Amino acid sequence: MSIRILYLIETLGHGGAEHQLVASVKRLDRRRFEPLVCYFRAPHYLAPTLASSGIGVRCLNVPGGKQHWPELALRIRSLARDWRPDLIHTSLFEADVLGGAGARLADVPVISTLCNIAGERVRLTDNPRNSLLKFFFANVVWSGALRRWHSHSIAISQAVLASAVDTFKIDPARASVIYRGIEDERPALAVDRAEIKRRVGLPDADPFLLNVGRLGPQKGQKYLIAAMPGLLQRFPHAGLAVVGQGWLEGELKAQAQALGVIERVCFLGKRTDVPELMAACDCFVFPSLFEGLGVSLVEACYAGCACVATNTGPIPEIITNEVSGLLVPPADSRAIERSLLRLAADVALRHRLGSAARETALQRFMLADKVRALEECYVRVLTSS
Repeated sequence: MSIRILYLIETLGHGGAEHQLVASVKRLDRRRFEPLVCYFRAPHYLAPTLASSGIGVRCLNVPGGKQHWPELALRIRSLARDWRPDLIHTSLFEADVLGGAGARLADVPVISTLCNIAGERVRLTDNPRNSLLKFFFANVVWSGALRRWHSHSIAISQAVLASAVDTFKIDPARASVIYRGIEDERPALAVDRAEIKRRVGLPDADPFLLNVGRLGPQKGQKYLIAAMPGLLQRFPHAGLAVVGQGWLEGELKAQAQALGVIERVCFLGKRTDVPELMAACDCFVFPSLFEGLGVSLVEACYAGCACVATNTGPIPEIITNEVSGLLVPPADSRAIERSLLRLAADVALRHRLGSAARETALQRFMLADKVRALEECYVRVLTSS
């Protein structure tokens, strides 16, 4: 008889947690596990992907906002009592809190996936709608739910686990680390680099730099843009493509304009050809101030990119300095500039770092391995419940 797992998440939009949930559920051993994915409200872009794989999908259609929390917890309890899962697995704040409450009401064990550092104040800088009061309230509620209602927590990196133990005071004996994974193993992508550079509006870019990430303070793009004038003094054909959307876009464009580098920095918005861009670039730059893991950095490693990244949080779990990439202090434009100058001048170094980065991704971040670890975790939790 298969083990029934009810997955709870706020939406099925295009977020990292959402994509990883869908990819993992599709890879479950369906002879042993029967999944049902439940999301609370739109967007639901990824729902058809699940349905086409024969996976059950439900939407509770409960609006956001704390005033709807009691209704949401009761609907989760009702779904759990009707469908009778053996285990509930939650992802992200609202699902962790309300899923934990609903699971307790339905007397079903629940586990969470923790996707980012817990509640350090650095997170306040990333959202203009954040306030110290909201920050404090979220930490108290989240911490209480995880400690009182959840049987186990899965962190997506050692840094996230350490943060949750320190901030939320969860019991490390009831927690484990399972990295996010790359969906499939495939050969390094062969692309027409000249055509791709023309496609993004940087036909003469040399070196061709790439950044992928939401345009918000967390991702540190302003420090990368600030490094461009120094790089262009030595390498006047250098070009940077920035992939992503976010509320900081206008400010970043204004910065590039003020620094006189706007002609060499292209803001590409949302793209569907990121693997091709990674295969074409000379260097992938990841200047984040904090991360839960850094999935786009993992993907760049998998693509064999020479990477410059910040030495913060989980990033040293992905990049070993001078072996599989170059690490710099966060918020340090001069250090980014120095690393880019090194890579621009040394093709052999780029190839060596990129090759080692791909080997790290293949050894540590394959989705099939992560799903097997997840299945083992489910069995352990149910056996000990």
